[in-house]
This record gives sequence, structure tokens and C-alpha cells, in this order.
Amino acid sequence: MKTMIAALLVPLVLLGQTGTAAEAVHPDSSDWRPLFAEDLSDAECPADVWSFENGVLTASKDKCIWTQQEYRSFVVDLEFKTAPGTNSGVIVYCSDPKKWIPNSVEVQIADDYAAKWAKAAPSWRCGAIFGHLPARESVVKKPGEWNRYTVTCVGQKITVGLNGVETTVMDMSKWTSAKQNPDGSAIPPWLNKPKAELPTRGRIGFQGKHAGAPIYFRNIRVKELPDKMVEDVAGVWRKHVPSPSGRWGEISPGAASGITDFGSKGYRNTATPKGKTTAVAPGFPKEGPENAFDGKLKKYCVKTKEMWIQYAYTAGAAHTVSAYAITTANDYPTRDPKEWELLGSNDGETWTVVDKREGERFKGRHTTRLFKVANPAAYTTYRLHVSVNCGDISHQFSELQLLETK
Repeated sequence: MKTMIAALLVPLVLLGQTGTAAEAVHPDSSDWRPLFAEDLSDAECPADVWSFENGVLTASKDKCIWTQQEYRSFVVDLEFKTAPGTNSGVIVYCSDPKKWIPNSVEVQIADDYAAKWAKAAPSWRCGAIFGHLPARESVVKKPGEWNRYTVTCVGQKITVGLNGVETTVMDMSKWTSAKQNPDGSAIPPWLNKPKAELPTRGRIGFQGKHAGAPIYFRNIRVKELPDKMVEDVAGVWRKHVPSPSGRWGEISPGAASGITDFGSKGYRNTATPKGKTTAVAPGFPKEGPENAFDGKLKKYCVKTKEMWIQYAYTAGAAHTVSAYAITTANDYPTRDPKEWELLGSNDGETWTVVDKREGERFKGRHTTRLFKVANPAAYTTYRLHVSVNCGDISHQFSELQLLETK
């Protein structure tokens, strides 16, 4: 799908549910408005191609629909549903609707479950900036299920959010070539203008029924942002993400399950605030290592190449940890642990590998995963050493449970 879109995904849509931040203003409030009127009187599209039916926007042909207005800095939030083989997209910063393919940025919408797209180049799959930047992971739902996209365009900064996962962050200024992406991969020849040279103002559009496969949109809202916020990308998504309340609440941005109690599975958590906690670094303000063992959703977040945190039981007590659980933080899936070792020690100096994991992924924010230990033994101190996360310069998680069998 060849489209131009700048998007900023907002993992913090969960905050209204978890209570870790004030709930943002609902998109139906005065500063959010529909991108298109129900009669499409404010849209530019071929007659009898695009239409709303029961609040769902769809197309009968492979023709785009455009806003008549040009947008500079904005957030667009919507829901979409694919069909088998769908190849569509959200287009932003379009300066020439008649020749939109090289004159815009496209956030790809695709049926990643179809063999054609599963085998395609990573930058052709759902959540990617088409032809330029792959999604960090595939989180699109199966055809027939509604997905949520949040796209924020702030100057040359574009961030894409799909179903609560920040899939793509693009700085257009780095795309100075029309032939090769910064990672060395080839750019499709029809995208023959460097993204760094494109204007950061233009129309917003959607691609229609491409290659015979339909696409459906609903609850499409847009919010314009002050130009002074152009450089404050993080501030934009933290402040302007819509609330998950109201009719949009049915689209879950991720699993907000919180900290799971594994008592029903025969485990007891041995790590409580009474033990001694030490770590590679103190962490950010109010995001210190003590949060990892407090039984709450507050997180430990630290900016280091690798991260380790350890827990020592009081009075030199030893516990046999037969399983452990990690709960993700409220935002930034890229900071989730991906590869790590759980180590045990009885003197704080000599360490034994208790468990080792590689290539792990967490499906949502404040999601808890259980990991079983194959050959448990008793130790007075345990250390979690995360060597690789999911692509960020910082590491974080909310809770580490050290579980013994009851």
C-alpha cells in the first residue's frame, strides 16, 4: 500500500484504566472532531465510491478519499477492519492527491495473515511506514476484527500506534535518499522522492478497495496540535491521546490485566518489600528499583545498555524459586525485556544461572507472563539480568515475582 502518513501511537491509552495517569480528554470533546462528515461533504473523492453505512466508511473501488483541508501537526485516531488480503493505508502530508504515491507518507494497513503479506518485505506489512520503515512487531488482528490506529504527525516526526503497541517511529529527516532506507534496504522505485524533502503539511487520506480486497473504517477523529509542540513529540502523545472510555472502549489497546496472583496455580510470591533490592542504577525519578517488588503497577525504568536488578531475602533466608513472573510497564513496548537470565546466589558474589530466555515478547501493557524454572534450587539472592530489550535505549518493567511452590 502506497500512502503517506505520519503517526504517533499512544500506548498510554491504558492509563485511564490502570489509574497511573489522569484520563485524557475523550475525542468527542470540543478539540476533537470527525475527520469526515457523514455525508462526505467535506471530502474529496470520486462519486459513488466511498460511503458511510451505519457509521462505517468503506469504498467500492481502488480510489482514495481525501480531506479538503490540509493539516500540519495533528493526531488522527480511528478503527479499521481488514478482509482477507486487504492492502490499504492511512495517508498523511499529501501535497498532491493526483500524484499521491511519491508525495505523501503511508502508514500501511494489510492483512498480515494472508500468505502474500506474510511473505512480503517487512516494510509492506501492517503498522509499517510503507516501503521505508518496518513495524517493530505484527499486532494486527485477524480479518473481520476491529483494530485501533493512532497516528500523530508532528513536523518530521511520525509515530504509529496499533492496538496499544508503538509499532513505528520515523524521523523523516533521516530519509535523504529515494533509493535506499537508512537501514540499507531498497525503497520501491515508485516512491521516488526522499521523505526528508516532503512538506510537513498536507491532506489526510485513506486508500480504497485495492486489489479487490475491501477495507473498513469507523470512529475517525482528528485533533490539530499547536505548532509550538512540533519538537515535543513525547509531550504530544502523552497529553493528547484520547481516553479509552465511551464507544471506543470496546477496542482494547492491549491486555491491561495488571499483576497476576498465581496462588491458584500453587505458587507463593517470596519477593516482598521487606527484602533488600539493589540494581544497576537508581532509575528515573519515582521509577526506582524498589517498584519492582512492591506489588503495584509502578515501574522500574533505567537508561543503561543492559539492566540488572536483584533481591535478597531478609535474615539470609533461602527460597527455592520454581517459577517467576514479569509484569510489563504502562508504556513503551520497546523497553520490554526480550533476552535475560535469572541468576541465584548464596553469597552475593558467585552466581548460578537459574533460567535463561531469548526472543521473548509481551502482548500488552501491564501484562504478566509466567516463566517456569526447570531445575530449581534454594538461594538467598536472585538477580534478573536483562541483556536485550525490544529496541529502546531504556529498560523497564513493573513487577518481578519470585515464586515458590506452596
